[in-house]
Amino acid sequence: MLDAGWKRAGVSACLRNQKRDRAGVIRGHRTRPVKKGVRVGRSRRRRTSHKSNPRTRSGARSRPSRGGLRGVTITSVGPVGNISGYRPMVQATVMDGQSTLSKDDINVYLDGEEVRDFQYRRTTGSLSFTPRKLSSGAHTVEILAGTAGSRNARKRKNWSFVVP
Repeated sequence: MLDAGWKRAGVSACLRNQKRDRAGVIRGHRTRPVKKGVRVGRSRRRRTSHKSNPRTRSGARSRPSRGGLRGVTITSVGPVGNISGYRPMVQATVMDGQSTLSKDDINVYLDGEEVRDFQYRRTTGSLSFTPRKLSSGAHTVEILAGTAGSRNARKRKNWSFVVP
């Protein structure tokens, strides 16, 4: 019966359920004050000028959105910490946003000795190798990557793991 009065008055269902504070201001989602004529919602669109802005979704992007001009990145390294087994598969992702790296542009070292028999897939940036049987204790892997003509010089990444 109470709903019929609201319907006759032209009040929408979402406004009927909203509460008012002591000053009579309608409160929206959570406790934000709502101005008259403004829609209440969880997401707000960012306001920008009419010029294209590469940091917004609506702006035209002049460069790639991920990994673009950052140069060489070495991520997803493993294994790390304490591991089980004496022959772990060592893995990393090596990418260059400016050019395509080849296996010749990457140097891999295990405990200071260069590893030459590693696999590198240029399309995904996946690098992996399985070392000979390792002695128990700490071992360090180092990767140097970059082309001779790259804007950012060669990047280096070190990490270690422990064989029981």
